[in-house]
Amino acid sequence: MSMKRALDIRIIVGSEHGPCSSVWRVWSSRSEIYVAWGNLGYVEKLSFHSERDGVRICRKAFTAERGTPKVLPNRATIKWQRWDSPPAGQGQGICVLEAAFPTDYLSSVKKMPAKAVTWITPAPAGMATVLEMFFTREPEIELLKLMGKERVVTYTSLPNGEAFVLAQRSATGEKDDFYVDAYQPNDEPIIFSARDDGGTGRPIRFAAFSTPKDGDRMYVWEFGGYKGKKPDSAKFGVFNRQTVLDKSAK
Repeated sequence: MSMKRALDIRIIVGSEHGPCSSVWRVWSSRSEIYVAWGNLGYVEKLSFHSERDGVRICRKAFTAERGTPKVLPNRATIKWQRWDSPPAGQGQGICVLEAAFPTDYLSSVKKMPAKAVTWITPAPAGMATVLEMFFTREPEIELLKLMGKERVVTYTSLPNGEAFVLAQRSATGEKDDFYVDAYQPNDEPIIFSARDDGGTGRPIRFAAFSTPKDGDRMYVWEFGGYKGKKPDSAKFGVFNRQTVLDKSAK
C-alpha cells in the first residue's frame, strides 16, 4: 500500500528579481491542512480540519508555541465550519480560503527566503492575483480538465478521501488607498498606496482577514506599505478593526 505524499509548499506572488508578496506556507498532516504567512508562522496560523464528531472546524488561531493570550478563552481568534466535499463527478469543491494580492501593492524591498519557494506570476497592473484553497473529491485528471493546468498550483490527495487543491486566478484589483494609524504616540502611520512616490519599496506587508460564517470561505487581502506622514483622509481610507474591505466577504 503506497503512502499518500504530504503537502508542504512555500509560495510567493511575484518574481525573484521584482516586486513580490510575503511567503505563504501551506502544509498537511494526515488529513489536516495548515496555512501560515509572512514571518508569523510561530505566532498564528490557519487550520482546516477533517471531520471530527460530525463537524469540520476551520480556525485562525495562535500557535501552541505562542500560547493563549490572557484576554481570550482559547487560542482561536476566528472559528467556523466547512461543509463536506460533494461526491466526485459533480465538478465541485468546498473553498475555504481566497487570498488576494493586488499587483500594484507588491513590495520590492524583501529578504529572500532561505528555503525553496514556488513563484506565482503576478496579475497585470491594476489587477490582483488570487490564490484559492479548496477541498474536493474530484480526481486530479478531471479537475485539470475542468480548471486547466495553468490554474492548478498543487493537488494533494488526503487519507480521508478528499483532496486539497491550491489554484490561482486573476481578478479586479483593490484600487482604494488606505492607511493604518500609528500604534505608538510618536510613530508614523503606515500608508498603503498604489503609488510609491518616495521609492520606499513598500517594506511592510499587511494582511486583512474576513470573519466567515459556517459554510463560507475566508477572504484575505495582502498589501505592501510604508511609514510616512498622515495622508489626506479625503483621498485615503482608514483601516481599523471595524473596516470592511469587501462587502461580498460578509
